[in-house]
Amino acid sequence: MKSGEEDVFARSLDELKRGGCGILVVGAPSAQARRTASARLLGDAVVRPRRRLFVFTDRTYTHERLGNGPTEPDTVRVVSRAAATRYAASTGGPVDVDDSLPHRRVRSDRLGEFARAVGEEIRTFESRAGSLDPGELRVCFDSLSPLLSAHREESVHRFVNELASRTRAVAGMVHFHLGVERDDPIALRLAPLFDAVIELRVRDGPEQRWHLPERDYRSGWLPF
Repeated sequence: MKSGEEDVFARSLDELKRGGCGILVVGAPSAQARRTASARLLGDAVVRPRRRLFVFTDRTYTHERLGNGPTEPDTVRVVSRAAATRYAASTGGPVDVDDSLPHRRVRSDRLGEFARAVGEEIRTFESRAGSLDPGELRVCFDSLSPLLSAHREESVHRFVNELASRTRAVAGMVHFHLGVERDDPIALRLAPLFDAVIELRVRDGPEQRWHLPERDYRSGWLPF
């Protein structure tokens, strides 16, 4: 990346962090690459205070997925659908064995109920913190695929818009995983809803390429 392009890219990322943003993460590399991307987007919770909200739709969590830094009720909260818990149990996937963190299980199949639960967890962070600094709230949504399989695409669009708007309102950052390539039709239709799209791939190691639709900007491939 040339020096001028680096400056544009750095300024754009700073603006997203200060103002809040919604990010779509696409590509279908290894699970480790997706975890690497999430870790970067969640930020370093050791150096700076972070409030992290994890939303799971296709599995429950294990502690290694929650990033670094403190994992306490004031700093980390979890929302999952009851269907995600059933999926994990039936496939032998990760299960929730830790009751030390607040974990809200949404048992309704209605996207409105799901969005309301996530919004309430964000409000809990707000009330406990008093106010949230720009970039302090980080939301990881894993993943959109089960919602797109179970609901009309228009309903998922409204759901994404609601969560992204709620996160932007407190200058937070939310990223949504979708395990398809960037040129997949569903990814192309979803992209305008987001402030940025990140492509993932694996070469010698995991790499990322940023797309900023409103700025008509695309970075080169960058290592994590």
